[in-house]
Amino acid sequence: MLSQLWDHLDHFHGYQRFKDDVASGDLQRRSFIEPRYGVIVEKNALPNDQHPPHDVTLGEQLIADVTTTRCAPSSALDEDAADRALGRAGRLL
Repeated sequence: MLSQLWDHLDHFHGYQRFKDDVASGDLQRRSFIEPRYGVIVEKNALPNDQHPPHDVTLGEQLIADVTTTRCAPSSALDEDAADRALGRAGRLL
């Protein structure tokens, strides 16, 4: 199944692209964030998934960063988009 994705590598981007798309208002309707499952030595980047034996607090930081980025008032998102991101029931009035 994963081998079918090789023809669509142009649909995969780094995390910075997600942040840039949010800031510019160009985030796709459906976006998926994959954590790092291993160390990237060149970038001194540790895994930020939530699977043992990795430090799960790095996964929590990723979730917080995604949420903060997606719902940032300084982004180009309109109020309805922020509501959808948080879920209407979770919106503080």
